[in-house]
Parts: sequence; structure tokens; C-alpha cells
Amino acid sequence: MQLDVVWLGAVSRLRGRSHFGVAKARPRRGGRLTSATMKLNHTRNGERVPPAGIDRKPRNGGLGTARPTGFNCILPAQICHAERSEVSLAYRRRSFDKLRMTALGVFMGIVSHLASAQEPRPGIVQFSNGETVAGQISLTPGAELKVVNGTTLSTLTLDKVQEIRLAPEEETLEQKWRFPVAGQTRKEKWGAPYPVRHLRATIVLGNGQTVAGHLYTTVLYLEGPEKNQKIILEAKQRGQEGTTFQSLVYPVSVRFTDAAVAPESRIRLQTGLSGTIVALTRGALVRLEATGDQLPSPLGAELFVAVQTATNITVGWPRSERGEPMENDEVLTKAVRDALPDVRDFFDVLGLHGVWRDPVAGDVYSLMLLERRGATTLNAERSQPWRCEVWRWKFADEDKKLLVAGRNYFFRGIVARGEAAPAVTTSPRLWTLKLTGTGEH
Repeated sequence: MQLDVVWLGAVSRLRGRSHFGVAKARPRRGGRLTSATMKLNHTRNGERVPPAGIDRKPRNGGLGTARPTGFNCILPAQICHAERSEVSLAYRRRSFDKLRMTALGVFMGIVSHLASAQEPRPGIVQFSNGETVAGQISLTPGAELKVVNGTTLSTLTLDKVQEIRLAPEEETLEQKWRFPVAGQTRKEKWGAPYPVRHLRATIVLGNGQTVAGHLYTTVLYLEGPEKNQKIILEAKQRGQEGTTFQSLVYPVSVRFTDAAVAPESRIRLQTGLSGTIVALTRGALVRLEATGDQLPSPLGAELFVAVQTATNITVGWPRSERGEPMENDEVLTKAVRDALPDVRDFFDVLGLHGVWRDPVAGDVYSLMLLERRGATTLNAERSQPWRCEVWRWKFADEDKKLLVAGRNYFFRGIVARGEAAPAVTTSPRLWTLKLTGTGEH
């Protein structure tokens, strides 16, 4: 009988011999296999005896057990039944040891290379709803960041990245549709509209260089002090029918706080005001905190700039075409005020202090002072939170109703019940700074 025996990936063809080891045997030309037990049917001079290298301890009626002596490997998985067997374990053992050592060397080399690139790094993640989480951030072992820009594909390991920023590239409300009549171009829509958002990524490297494009869907793992969670970086988001852009929460910034290979690019702000400076990028509303008068680079994006003193917050905001403050623009202000009752928020006082529409992207921005005057869970003298934020709105396609698409805060705090939050004023002069991020290092 002839058997084809697969031994660790190699095919051995044995004629008239029994075979054992980590193998799968296939009978040929009408051959027959016994059940995959630990028995051998080996004959010598008409008597059944186990071959050399097999533990000769009698078992199951005198049959030897298929266990190689002095062979440090997995026990045999299948024993092939044949007429006679004469297998050399020494040769098999030497070949397997060489293969094992080669594979071990390759594996250790790969592990050593990946360990340096995939080591968790401390960082902070900002989301489009204003939430911020911090912890140790890592990629799936062996994974890389992949960014495509046209026909160029860039792959980056996480240890080379200082920051990842995501900004909306296109946002639309879509509906299901079909052609009711074959051969005609008339479309028939049904169902509630659903939001679709396309995101563009900008990756800041350790030397300040940037890579921009569309990011392949990537999963980051964040180990926080209280819980672990996945951070999903996407190039496209699609909401459920009847939902809004606000429901599509995405990370606007993943910033690593450990030492970078090279210092991050910074710009200098000449505000003329003394106080704490914070900026929000237009579009993604990434929050940038200044150190003194120096701000992290906005990577070419223009900014909303705010300065906080002890009692006041001054925000750079434009004037209308008539030269009036933008909060006096009646059309935009009315559209935002009409949409505010539909926003479900923790803060029960939504103060509107300015509106502005981006003439290029068409997005509407509102300057908000949010206050909580109702009951809170804070058991302290200061129990009423407040925030100074910028909200980004999108117009629905059909009814021209505004929907919140993103938000983030300049400053936040907690005051005592009955105590007023800081006053918010707008400054056209701060608006005309028009920073572009081409400052010094």
C-alpha cells in the first residue's frame, strides 16, 4: 500500500511502511488507515513489536504507545497503519530542530522590530462633542497608519506621529432612492434623511512635517485610568435615518504628550491682551492651548481665538457686511435661535453671542455661553458648570433647518449658585489676526 504523508508541510511518500509523527496520512490506491489512535501495527518475524525510538511500555494488549523517546515536540496526532515500518527518528529530530530554531530567530526579529513601534504612548483624544479622554494609546500589533492622497499612499508607525487631526471634508444629508420607471431618470426618494460625513486627516510627524489625505479605517486602543476603550479613526461616517450630524461623534484630535523626535511647530500671537489664550480651528474645532503667547501650529487652518481674564472672555469674531457685530445679523441669528430648542444639552441656558457663516464651506458658526442653573450632582459650594463654546451648524438640504455638526469649548468653569459666569464679548480685531500656522519653530 502507498501512503502520502504530510510532515510539517513537506510530503513524504512511504511504501509499505508505518509512519508516525505530527502528520496527516492519505491512503492511495485502495489503501486503508486505522482510526487515529495511539496504536501501531508493526510486525517483525510474524510478531508485533514497536519500532525503534518508541516507548515499549505495553499498553492495550501489548501494543506500544506512539510516543518518541527523548523527542521534545508535540505527541503524534495520527498513526498510519501499514504492513511494516522502519522510520528514523534521529533524522526527523535534527530536521525539526533546525526548522524550529530558524523560525524562532525570524519570529524574535519581527517581535523586536514591532515592539519599538507599537509601544503604548501617553496621549489625549478630543472628540467632536467636546469630550476629552487621556491614557496610553496603541495600535493593533503589526498595524500601521495608512494615508492616501490621490495616488500616493503613506504608511506610518505610531512612534513617528505627534498628532492626528480629523476635519470634515464634506457633509450631506442623503435619502434612499430608486428609479420607479425603468428607462427614465426620475428618482423616487423614501425614508427619513440620514447624515453622511467624509473626513480628511492631517498627521503631524515628530519633526513637524505633515501628511494629509484620507485615512484608512484605523482602530486605536486607549488604556485609561478608569476604563479601556477603542478609538476608531474613519474616513467616512454614515448615520441612522432620522439622526443628525451631531450624533456622528468622531475624534477630532489624537495628540501624544510624550517627547517628540523634534519640537512641534508653534506660532506667536500678538493679541494685545493679557490673559490665557485658547484657539479653535475652523472646521474640526480642534482646541489649541497657548503657552504664554505661543500656540501649537494649526497646520494651515484659520482660527477662532479667545482670551480669558479674571472676569471676562474676549473672542475674535467678525462684523457683518453692514459693519455691525455678527450677533446683529438678523437672518442667521434667527435661524440659530429657531434651532436651539431642538438641541438636547446638559446646560439649560444656551446664550447666543455671535453668528457667522463661512463663505467658502457654507457652515454656520455660533458663539455660545452655556450655563447650568438647574440641579447638579456636585455636592459643593461651586456646583453650577459653565462653558464658552463655538458650535458648527449645517443646513438641511430641503427645509433649510440648521443642525449641529460639531462643537468645542474655549474655556469652562464652575461657579456657585447665583454667581454669574464670566462675561463674553466679541472683538473684530482678534478676528483679523487670520493666522495660517506658518510661524516659527
